[in-house]
Amino acid sequence: MSEKSKNILTIALLVLALFQGPYFYYFCDGLQIIIEPLYLVVSLYLTVYLLIKLLKYRATNSLYHIIGIITAIVIGVLTLRGGIVEYLDFKLRKQERMAVIKQVIDGKLIPDTVGNRHKWTLPDLPFFYISKRNQVDVDENQNGKVIVKFYTYLGYLDHDSQAFLYTNDHNEIQALDKKILNDANGSWLKKLDDNWYQIKE
Repeated sequence: MSEKSKNILTIALLVLALFQGPYFYYFCDGLQIIIEPLYLVVSLYLTVYLLIKLLKYRATNSLYHIIGIITAIVIGVLTLRGGIVEYLDFKLRKQERMAVIKQVIDGKLIPDTVGNRHKWTLPDLPFFYISKRNQVDVDENQNGKVIVKFYTYLGYLDHDSQAFLYTNDHNEIQALDKKILNDANGSWLKKLDDNWYQIKE
């Protein structure tokens, strides 16, 4: 196999690995059970195929091919479960979410009272949602205290929904912190930052 063919295969494999995490995280909600296996079969086939060619035709190997396949495998394995992408999404897009929370507190974001008082549709429609279906779940009171949920995953069948939860309510923070202490497995509630939690429901 020529070096050029290996270059093309390595590029294709790296592209699949780099897009895997964001693609599953942002676009496969609900259809993940169908799309993910197909994506993984194609990725696995290309990985095995390139690995065989690298072993069989060593004369045309380059350092790029070796580093490329190792990098693709590492990225593919690390982003398979979505935890790293979710963590980066929280850290890198926290200010976008804080801007929405400020609009809620300032009364500039209008709830969808026709459908559900708690489901508020965001006015902007970014390509990468900061909350699934471009909606946030909001509980508020008259003292400017809010609980805002940004959904990262909408459950289907027997799977739970997942969300980033923000609250500035001191009583709610105490209650959530107490639940974290009492949850031996730490499976459904996790503190991410001051006022921020990851929840499953």
